[in-house]
Amino acid sequence: MSERHRQIEELFHAALKLEPSRRDSFLSDACGSDPTLRSEIEALISAHEQPGTFLNFPAVEVGGELIMETRGDMLTGGRIAHYAVRDFIGRGGMGEVYRAHDSRLGRDVAVKILPQEESGNSDSQARLLREARAAASLNHPNICTVHEVGQSDGRAYIAMELIEGQPLSALISKGPLSPAELHPLFVEAVK
Repeated sequence: MSERHRQIEELFHAALKLEPSRRDSFLSDACGSDPTLRSEIEALISAHEQPGTFLNFPAVEVGGELIMETRGDMLTGGRIAHYAVRDFIGRGGMGEVYRAHDSRLGRDVAVKILPQEESGNSDSQARLLREARAAASLNHPNICTVHEVGQSDGRAYIAMELIEGQPLSALISKGPLSPAELHPLFVEAVK
């Protein structure tokens, strides 16, 4: 277990022992100027306190999200080829996505890169290339444009059009959507 995970575990258990009214002050002192640490612990506490949800998800799913978010921050400020990484956007089944600035063309793009643990896997690299080829072969307003496929530090990546907005998961996390809210989403998806 890494030192960071040990710290999160210790602070999480210490916070749970406190009355809820004392946790905010405890976390302010314990986390200091590390907002990522605090948000990780608060997310664990929140999940723990929601009846019937914490144990319904395998720990690897709950903890994996926190680890991926933290790891995503590690590339922020760095480079992927000629792309200056600005922000971690999210992750999916095939990789991690970042907002980056293309220094050659002077525009912001989305860069999808294989996770570090998949970088040496030739099957994963081939799947990423197939994904890029499939997207590049289509021309549709609701499909992002692929700009480039490449490798940086042994990790395959796709540079593509950056589309502003929020993910569908953010909409549905607030609760079920009404038919009136769903209709425009489906119309856009099938245009």
